[in-house]
Amino acid sequence: MDTRTAQKLLRLIASGADTYADIQKALPEIDHSDLYFATFCLPAEDRLLQEINPRSRSRDEEYTFRPDDRFTLTDLGKNLLREANEKEYLRKLAAKNIALTKQSVRYARCSAIAAIIGTIIGIGLAILQIYISLR
Repeated sequence: MDTRTAQKLLRLIASGADTYADIQKALPEIDHSDLYFATFCLPAEDRLLQEINPRSRSRDEEYTFRPDDRFTLTDLGKNLLREANEKEYLRKLAAKNIALTKQSVRYARCSAIAAIIGTIIGIGLAILQIYISLR
């Protein structure tokens, strides 16, 4: 499972859609083995998920999830979700700053053009005043 898919999974479970059926419906790219690996195979401190009501299982038989099996985030999963949310917030903030900068540049151009027009009008009026006073 890649990082982006893991983040989607963490967001989904944090939103309350925490059953195996919910996960399969919302994220069909996550298969049984990905979920099993994230829940059971990694060392405990590296797991993203834990099953809320795990069943006893034999190591000899293949473990399968039932549609009503529920999951929750481990501390690592919560930390990764928090980091992903912070990065998303900073990305949106940077995009907003870029948009504001572009708008500021437009206003600065308009201001420079207005200053040039004002200067030309001022010079024109000064020339006109000199011309009238010489008559």
